[in-house]
Amino acid sequence: LKRLTDIDNFRISLETADDIVFDSNGTATELWQTKHHVTQHSSLGNASVDLWKTIHNWIKADDDQLLCFLYTTSTAQSGSAAALLRANRGTDDILAARDILDDVAINAQNRSLSLYFKKYLSLNEDQRLTFLSRITIIDGGISSASLTESLVASVRLLARPNRLVPLVERI
Repeated sequence: LKRLTDIDNFRISLETADDIVFDSNGTATELWQTKHHVTQHSSLGNASVDLWKTIHNWIKADDDQLLCFLYTTSTAQSGSAAALLRANRGTDDILAARDILDDVAINAQNRSLSLYFKKYLSLNEDQRLTFLSRITIIDGGISSASLTESLVASVRLLARPNRLVPLVERI
């Protein structure tokens, strides 16, 4: 919502190239994948289906300019590739994340993820590093109920009190 008021020619699309796509002047700039777990506590480990499916989909998007964000209610384990790809990371973190993901993709026995591993490994080492440098993991996110409350507070000045929740639901 803040970006809509700060940036000219800014648009949000839902369920197009990804769960959420931000674009400016008709060109996608960011892909956001959201993973919301309601009934189970889920982790974002190195062999996580959520992580690998998302990586696969972003590689398929085939655009070296897009920034990619994974927003999840799951928590990345300390030292995991996902934890190393959080917002405040350095080059060494990205290198370590690549090494971890390379090892998982090469040595994993999970056949259900083999297509995802193959797609990741189709990139050379430098391409994987560049790709991972465009990814930001936002883990431990708030639930949809808390998000609704936060959004209602954000649009409080835009509508009458009895219309705030319907406004947020339409957004």
